[in-house]
Amino acid sequence: MVAVIQRHARYRFRGLSFHPSLPRLAVAGARLSLYELDLDVLLGERQRSTATRTVHYVNAKVVLVGDTGVGKTGLSLVLSGRPFQATDSTAGRQVLVLGNAEDELPGGRRRTREALLWDLAGQPGYRVIHQLHLSEVAVALVVFDARSETDPLAGVAHWDRALRAAHRRQGDEAVPLTKLLVSARADRGGVSVSKEHLIR
Repeated sequence: MVAVIQRHARYRFRGLSFHPSLPRLAVAGARLSLYELDLDVLLGERQRSTATRTVHYVNAKVVLVGDTGVGKTGLSLVLSGRPFQATDSTAGRQVLVLGNAEDELPGGRRRTREALLWDLAGQPGYRVIHQLHLSEVAVALVVFDARSETDPLAGVAHWDRALRAAHRRQGDEAVPLTKLLVSARADRGGVSVSKEHLIR
């Protein structure tokens, strides 16, 4: 933050826009207000003021994906430090905090780091919507039900394709993506999928 511009107005604020090359600011409300910014004064105020400190914020996005009923929500509770409890299938999505930390940066600046866990519902009706939330994913946990008698990996191929497509769309701006295949409910009866099947 360079400066705080105090603006006392009776009108509702709707947006602002800086001039591309001049120190001018337009503020839209019930009427348009134009400000000529004196950068020497603003930057000088910043150097004299020690009360305002800039805090940088970064986060890592972790997603839990897979078919409905495979145990993603139970896993998300445990991963975020909550006790396990039986849950119904998630509708929509839940975003939980996995952890956070604060670092001291050079120049007296601070940085807050946060890891966010996105538990995305697995019902077929949500698949298209959830593909819109797969940008900027750092870690994807693709969960399958190890006890399924039909096809335990039924949703894995879909989510793998969706993650690849989202990563490709970001091009050079894509963050490195780590995908982990997670066998849920393996505590009873083990994993029914052979290693050969997993490798395919």
